[in-house]
Amino acid sequence: MEIRTSSSEISLNTNLPALSLRLSSRKATSSKKTLTPISKTRHSRPLLKKKTLASTKILPSSSKKPKFLTSISLTNLCPKPFVSADCWITLETFSAKELDGKNQDIQREIASLSKIMTLITVIQEINRKKRSFEEVVTISLKASSIEGTSADLKFGDEVKVWDLLHGLMLPSGNDAAIALAEFVGGMINKNADPISCFVDKMNANAKALKLNDTFFNNPHGMSISVNLSTARDVAILASYAIKMSTFRQVVNTKKHICNIYNPNGIRKVEWINTNALLDKGFKGVKTGITPAAGPCLCFFAEKKKKSMVGVLLNSRSMDVRWCEAVKLWRYSINYLL
Repeated sequence: MEIRTSSSEISLNTNLPALSLRLSSRKATSSKKTLTPISKTRHSRPLLKKKTLASTKILPSSSKKPKFLTSISLTNLCPKPFVSADCWITLETFSAKELDGKNQDIQREIASLSKIMTLITVIQEINRKKRSFEEVVTISLKASSIEGTSADLKFGDEVKVWDLLHGLMLPSGNDAAIALAEFVGGMINKNADPISCFVDKMNANAKALKLNDTFFNNPHGMSISVNLSTARDVAILASYAIKMSTFRQVVNTKKHICNIYNPNGIRKVEWINTNALLDKGFKGVKTGITPAAGPCLCFFAEKKKKSMVGVLLNSRSMDVRWCEAVKLWRYSINYLL
């Protein structure tokens, strides 16, 4: 056991005369009560000194970040772009992880974005039936007379399936959509209406991908019979499709030239992709517009190991789609991916 004083530590083994002398000395001086400053006491907390610029320590760059900074969402600190589309979403392509969006689960018409599923269904059925993309399709009167965007196909034209895939996706040909649906639907069931069989397969594919808010009535997307989906479902569908090499090759084609055979002669046609972003580092996927759906766009962008799918439904205008897709890609690649 030890007894502590303010100036030294005295063991119980110390000789008593010395102890008495030291204690008597303290009594003699105790009559003068002197207050010791608090800052100099041994066991009290030192007084806080007012900080000055010179006394402030600068933390090295490796120091741990304050908690209040790490707890703030990164998106709150980033310049998130304004997007005019009523519904939109961005996903990391291969994981289908959502990056950002607005009204992404509201169901609405999707116009020619429907052709994404049309192309998927054709590719899958051709491969499943072990048929060839070099097979020739004869264009029916129904296909050649449909209204809307066109690949300029004529009644009696003989066109390879491979060429029709480009006629479907580049100029967004409704005639090519009907021709492919008739051809592939006939492969599925020869004893039933081929277009109905094809559309049923489109819906079966949507169900298999758990696109619960998606329903198709036709292979082209015109409002004569409504195709419904959401920004999220379309993005998930595109994310799935991008993994298919044939799909990716077609939607990333800027221009396609082919020869079309007809009883009246042979003509050369050239189809230009309606996707204006292909020259700006984007790699597909599909444009679309109807009065009910408004300007729509599904796009795919990739740079090094970063990849993204985006969907815009009912943007303010046709041209605004391109600007907003670019802004979302830059925002995502810099802050979200």
